[in-house]
Amino acid sequence: MKITFRLKDVNSKNETPIRMTCFFDGVRIQIYCDLKILPNNWIQTTQKATTNLKDFKNGRQFNLELEKIRNGATTLALAFRASGTKITMESFKQKFHEEYFGRDSFKTVQLSVLTQYEKYIQDMSIKRGYSKLSSHRNAVQMIKRFCPEWEKLQYKDITIKFHSGLQDFIIYKEGLSLNYAGSITARIKTFMNVALMAGEHTNQDFRQFKKLTSKVEAIALSTDDIKSLMGVILSGGRDIARDMFLVQCLTGLRFSDSSVLTRTNINGKILEVTTMKTDTRVNIPIHADLWRIIDKYDGFPPPITNQKVNVYIKEVAEFAKLNRKVNIKTSVRGQTVNTEYKLWELISTHTGRRTALTNMARAEISLYDIMKISGHATIRQLQDYLKIETEETALKLLGHSYYKSIQ
Repeated sequence: MKITFRLKDVNSKNETPIRMTCFFDGVRIQIYCDLKILPNNWIQTTQKATTNLKDFKNGRQFNLELEKIRNGATTLALAFRASGTKITMESFKQKFHEEYFGRDSFKTVQLSVLTQYEKYIQDMSIKRGYSKLSSHRNAVQMIKRFCPEWEKLQYKDITIKFHSGLQDFIIYKEGLSLNYAGSITARIKTFMNVALMAGEHTNQDFRQFKKLTSKVEAIALSTDDIKSLMGVILSGGRDIARDMFLVQCLTGLRFSDSSVLTRTNINGKILEVTTMKTDTRVNIPIHADLWRIIDKYDGFPPPITNQKVNVYIKEVAEFAKLNRKVNIKTSVRGQTVNTEYKLWELISTHTGRRTALTNMARAEISLYDIMKISGHATIRQLQDYLKIETEETALKLLGHSYYKSIQ
């Protein structure tokens, strides 16, 4: 029988909860105590608060509360053993909350699962490099719209039936895409798994949630389109945005990588980049037109935000008269709908990388060589990224010897 106390976040600048971990008869149980403390006032070697009055005046009282929790958990475990009842995480936590969190030394607080989810998002927001916060917030807001009584929602309520209803709500009521519904599913599964690992619940229905997806139709610009963008005379933010976009079109880098390039990435005639998303090191030959941008800025364009570039590049593409019609299939309320756009309306930072890789393939650079530049792990992943029309392939094949007369 072993009980330990740990801080939830040892690096927190604010008070952080204390988590009790109990090991009883081969069962590991984690419970968040209703106690918080600044990491500077906690001594991990003794698993107690400092009793130095200059640092923490309430240290002794705090430690008494911890001891009450420890004794309560031990007493409850012995009661389970004496009665011959097998201890499970769910049964122990429920009984512990009933018998001890109702006493004066504890507070009885039943937080909804969404309140816990929002606390998780807040905790993640202080971690550098965590890129999914906005989609987690979207998940919380979507659940609130789907479930008017969300304040009462508990972990046990996040069932397969709940998820199915939420998916239908997103697709048919909100009119959003399968991929959007799938992204909400992915975020919910992440949060539920983190909470499960922390011992906050035992509901594993989320493991069976299926992430809905549909293939997204995307665009890639031709070399003529790129030439038109280069020919537009601009200044200020639009000029910088256009050049940032062109860097993507000429390297195949994601925006997160291309926007932070400096001269230190240049090694002779090669760009050396370690990608943020996959931590893959890629070596990219520097395109002749990319040298013009490097010379213009004595390096690379000063970075502006992804959102700003997306706004500006559409305006620049409209100035460049990229007006040809493009038909895009989208999923609306579960149905496939064809919508006609002008090319400039569809251009975004996502287009830049796809444009570069597609134009490399059009130039007959081998897919294996393109993979080394793009950082894709498989040919299949790369092929999903390329945007080469079937008509374009057919016209190219007309020059093949197979299609010449056999007479």
